[in-house]
Amino acid sequence: MKETEYPKFLPNTPIGADLFEGKSQDKIAEVISEVITNNNFQVVGIDGAWGTGKSNLVEIIKTKLTNYNFFMYDVRSN
Repeated sequence: MKETEYPKFLPNTPIGADLFEGKSQDKIAEVISEVITNNNFQVVGIDGAWGTGKSNLVEIIKTKLTNYNFFMYDVRSN
């Protein structure tokens, strides 16, 4: 039997895949990608609490918009 090491920390890196049953992040990423490519948008902001999938959503969008540059800015307030 393999020993489990504690504490076990979850990685804080986005996987870039939508694991939700309804594929909600894929749907949102598709809409944002269409808005960016069909309009003259230069900045898109994604707001939400920690752990809600913002970084993962950006990774999914990156796969759809390979000719674009992405800049992620993390603002923390105390």
